Amino acid sequence: MTPRLKNLVLNDFRSLKGPVVVPLDAQVVLVHGSNGMGKTSVLTGIELGLTGQISHLAEAGKPYQSHMAHVDVGHGSIELQTTAALDGGRTSGSVTFGETFTAAPLLDPEQAKFFANRCYLPQTALSRLLELYDDQSTGSSSRLTQFVNELLGLDPLDALIDGLMSAHNVTRIRNVVPEYRRFEGLVNGVNQDIDAIRKNAELAEANWKERRSALDDLLNEVDPLLELPEDLEERRGFEMDSGLEEAELGLVGRLQANLDRVRQAWAQRGEGDPAARRAELEQTLDATSKRLAEWQTTDGARFADIETLLAPILPDLPPFATDPMKARDQAETRARAETVRCQALLTLAKTAADTLTAVKATIQRANVRIAEIDAELAKSAADAQSLAKALASVAPHVHDETCPVCARDFQEEKKGSLSAFIASRIADLTSEASRLQSLATERAAESKRLAEAQRQQLSSERELLPEQERADLASRIPKLNGALVDLAAMTVNARVGASIMNDLASARSRLNAMNRIQDDTASAVAGADQIVRDITSTELAAYPTVAEAFEVAASTLSQRAEQAEADLSARSRARSLLSMEVEAAARLKRLRAELAVQEAKAVRIAAASQTANARRLTSRAVADAADKIRSSLVTTVFNTSLNNRWRDLFVRLAPTENFVPAFELKTVKGKTEAHLKTLHRSGVGYGNPGAMLSQGNLNTAALTLFLALHLSVPAKQPWLILDDPVQSMDDVHIAQFAALLRTLSKRLGRQIVIAVHERALFDYLALELSPAFSGDSLLTVEITRGPDGMSSADPKGFGFETDQAIAA
Repeated sequence: MTPRLKNLVLNDFRSLKGPVVVPLDAQVVLVHGSNGMGKTSVLTGIELGLTGQISHLAEAGKPYQSHMAHVDVGHGSIELQTTAALDGGRTSGSVTFGETFTAAPLLDPEQAKFFANRCYLPQTALSRLLELYDDQSTGSSSRLTQFVNELLGLDPLDALIDGLMSAHNVTRIRNVVPEYRRFEGLVNGVNQDIDAIRKNAELAEANWKERRSALDDLLNEVDPLLELPEDLEERRGFEMDSGLEEAELGLVGRLQANLDRVRQAWAQRGEGDPAARRAELEQTLDATSKRLAEWQTTDGARFADIETLLAPILPDLPPFATDPMKARDQAETRARAETVRCQALLTLAKTAADTLTAVKATIQRANVRIAEIDAELAKSAADAQSLAKALASVAPHVHDETCPVCARDFQEEKKGSLSAFIASRIADLTSEASRLQSLATERAAESKRLAEAQRQQLSSERELLPEQERADLASRIPKLNGALVDLAAMTVNARVGASIMNDLASARSRLNAMNRIQDDTASAVAGADQIVRDITSTELAAYPTVAEAFEVAASTLSQRAEQAEADLSARSRARSLLSMEVEAAARLKRLRAELAVQEAKAVRIAAASQTANARRLTSRAVADAADKIRSSLVTTVFNTSLNNRWRDLFVRLAPTENFVPAFELKTVKGKTEAHLKTLHRSGVGYGNPGAMLSQGNLNTAALTLFLALHLSVPAKQPWLILDDPVQSMDDVHIAQFAALLRTLSKRLGRQIVIAVHERALFDYLALELSPAFSGDSLLTVEITRGPDGMSSADPKGFGFETDQAIAA
């Protein structure tokens, strides 16, 4: 079953307000409406239901989706149904629009593209159809050429031609394949690289030979028996041993140290008898010890008494017996600081006691006053201010002597007028309220004063000292003052004691030093002969004096050290030359290897260049053959198919026109492209259709071009939608067009939907396209708008009916 468009429902779409139902289940559907009624919106709704977009607006990039709803509503929807599914697809499509746009089209994207290009001719596209299909401004193929490419499947062939276009020119290859430019650079520069590397290798070989010769000469001087390995890596790791030179320097150093020690010990023997000098030092030490004992029994005893006095008060004082001057200074400093501290604590305690007495008096007065205020406040049981306000609200309701609250006669009280009594009572209550407010303010102030006094009481109590601690501090101050007086008076005595102790320590140190010198001198005298013999190989007795023997030994050691250092320096230079020679040999080896690589690369580049040239020639031949095949196919299609079909359709609709539109083939950039022109009926070619045809025949040319393209492709969809296609046509054109529509509908099985705005034309087409055979069908739909602005569709169906007059 061939699927037909069945039903279209439009809700508040563009100029159509309200729901509009348009039946479409007929071979031919005529839609009529005056300008602005919405007939174009009906055909646009069909396109949206099928494809989900308005193709000619989408191509222009216009933001049409946000302006699809009726201006009075702001949102709407479209629903389209078909009688059967197309190629197993859907049978309905829908679109909703407003703040958002949502589409569920009936056709898939490929089918939607076919419908927009081959089955639907909107009114806006008719006037510019010829321009669209002949437009070359973008530099791309015209729509005619694109149509033929799609029809014949030429895209792979065009892709092959475009892909091989660069094979015709080396410059294009460089632009398309940047690596080819680099390849040419490799071809031109590889020999230069080889020459440069060869020159560097020659220089490196000369440098290596020079360093090798210098190394051999130096090794002949340092170590003639040393043999170096020939392998490069073994030479790189070879260690030149300098152990002999380092051992010699170490031995010389040790001998020099022993010689210096012996010479120093020999010099320390001095002049005179060492035993006499030692006895003199012992007598000095004994006399100094007696002076210290005498000082300790006199002034030292007084210092001991002061130390005993201050020990309980100032612990950790340095003892006077070790350094009396230092101990006296520290005792004086700490005693003075302790005196100040004790006096400050006593003063702070006295201040705290005085403050505490005053604060307690303040607390007592505040408590008494708060009690008095509380008693006065308790006398007023009622809220005077609230009562005054209540009486003031009652006063306006007093009109005579009868109380408005209790309804009694106030004259019975014999207190005057009721109004005057209420006013007096209000005044008394108001004065009482002010007094109570003053009392409350005074109580708050007294409470704040009480709290502050209580905080001061706590602070003062913390600063008080216990009686025992105050007594101890009071008794400690006189002791410290007395000690300070004694310490000041004994400054000279402390300095004398310190001097005696220093003299005693110095005497002991000199005596100990004398004892060590005597021991060292004895060993030096014993070792002098051995050290001189070890260095000079001559006994000490062979020299005139010991000093001369020491000078000869020192000179011998200096010569041996200089020789060892020279040998060590030469070996270090040999080690450095070996390293440079190894690096020069390694560089020569790398250059030779690089030269071999570059020479092999040159061979590969030459072979690759030959291969590239051969492939370029093959590609150019393939491209030329493909271009010839494409040109032949395009020429055949345009000359034998499209041109003939377009000519037949145009001549059928415009039989009196002398100029017929046709396709002209031109070669553009190596490709055969189709352009539009006109031919005179005599066969002579003329200009573009826009320059040769009237406006009516231009519309006819565009309409027949659309139909020719529609009929030239396989019928993927059975629908043909035309929006007011007979603009500026005369009666002959319209009559021929109606006949053409009957042919498309009856013979080719197309479901045709046409919208027109002229009433006479609508009636004429309804008559010409009315069913003439059994099974034919026609639907006419008139789009109108009521007084309330609501749109409506008035359908009317026509079927085949036997003409009774003819039948009779």
